[in-house]
Amino acid sequence: MFHPEGVLKLGSGVWVWMDLATPTDLLEWGRLSTRNLARVARAEADRQDYVAERLDAFRQHGGLLLGQLERIVFGYVHDPDLHPDID
Repeated sequence: MFHPEGVLKLGSGVWVWMDLATPTDLLEWGRLSTRNLARVARAEADRQDYVAERLDAFRQHGGLLLGQLERIVFGYVHDPDLHPDID
């Protein structure tokens, strides 16, 4: 993984050249990486829950497309303040 011109992003706008990193820098970089992995894992779990819930709803409401399912079954209503570029 080491590259002399590589950069470790330590958060809060702090970047350190790998070539000049201290043990503390490396430890912080590792911690940030672990936190990021945990966030990604949570997001993936949420995505899989969403997929499972929608697939169950598709089984109960055959013939619908996802957009229809979201509006009819799950009550989706477009919020133009959140997504002004989508009609």
